[in-house]
Amino acid sequence: MAHVSAERAANTPDPHRERRRAMLAGVAGRLREVGIGTAFGPLESYRDFYGTLPAGTAGLVCEQPPTTARLQVTAILVRRTLPPGEGGLSPDRRSWVRDADVSYDLDGYGEPAFEVTILEDPDDGLGHSRDTSAQRTVTADEQAVVDAARLWYGYRHTLRATPPKADPRRERTRLRREVEKRDAAAAAPDLRTEVAGEIVPARDALAADLDRVEAGLLCWHFPRERSGRYARRAVVALARYGPDPGKRGPWLTARVRDGALALGVEPLIGVNQDHRWDTTPWLWSAAGRDATPADRWQVASPSRPARSRGCSTRTRSVPRWRPPGCASTTTWRRCSTASRRGTCAPRTPTPGSPPSTPSSPGPRRGASPRRTRRGSASVPAWGGPPPVRCRCAA
Repeated sequence: MAHVSAERAANTPDPHRERRRAMLAGVAGRLREVGIGTAFGPLESYRDFYGTLPAGTAGLVCEQPPTTARLQVTAILVRRTLPPGEGGLSPDRRSWVRDADVSYDLDGYGEPAFEVTILEDPDDGLGHSRDTSAQRTVTADEQAVVDAARLWYGYRHTLRATPPKADPRRERTRLRREVEKRDAAAAAPDLRTEVAGEIVPARDALAADLDRVEAGLLCWHFPRERSGRYARRAVVALARYGPDPGKRGPWLTARVRDGALALGVEPLIGVNQDHRWDTTPWLWSAAGRDATPADRWQVASPSRPARSRGCSTRTRSVPRWRPPGCASTTTWRRCSTASRRGTCAPRTPTPGSPPSTPSSPGPRRGASPRRTRRGSASVPAWGGPPPVRCRCAA
């Protein structure tokens, strides 16, 4: 839309072009003094309750790349139709009463003035089109034009700020205090039951969930404030007894009442809850005791780091250990990447083949694990998987 309007304006000459240039010379000089560069040329058209900018009208243009936002200033004639302060929306709120007539014909009748227009990107106009959401200001003072331009030209920089860095010692102290309070709450759990069973259609399921509640687990995992105390406004949805979590139904909940945790049944919409634990029973119920590390933390084993999903092309981050049969670390990187993608799987040695030996010795006894760079083939430095032969090592 902006390019179409600009092209149409360029094809329509302004009969008052040189006269407008002379009237705007003082404004251009003031803007140049404050570091705002402008160019004189055709303006982009717009419309509002006061009329439409004629195609081809010339004036000062200031842009803010890389966006398409621009500020436009042109010379006009203004004739008041109502006393100052009147006009605008009518008393019955059905019509708009203009307090002034704006004319772009400098040979007409009226007082000379400057029109300042701000055209933002379509996304910045809250869904409105660019030509109908223009901010237009009319003034006869050159300094007022400069002030409006400075507010617009620099407001994007005022929205940027560097967040303050948190003191690591304070953060460690806060985390230590929170863990201490969690441990104290789990050691002596204060859990009350305030359940009205008559509003629950599945009483047997409710009774089973109440029997499996681990008070210590629930008190330890309950959301906390920065001070370490229970989050007073937090509502934890533990189990649902309705058919659809997207609709309001009965839920077993835990919330803070008089400084302690209380279990109850409340009508909630499951998908709207910030703390929904019906799929994480190991946080509050004995039913989650047999949960695997993959269910809890999405890792194969709690003692080994999870493998990165990405693949790094940097050879310097490849671990020193590689499976037998791979001739170089580059080959091992390809093999490990293919294994993660499911296109290559290790296989055991074929009968009669000579036993493979590791190409590099493992770490010394008692040595600490070596960290690998994030995004690389994350193989532990303490020996890796058992000796296998890779299909890619032909």
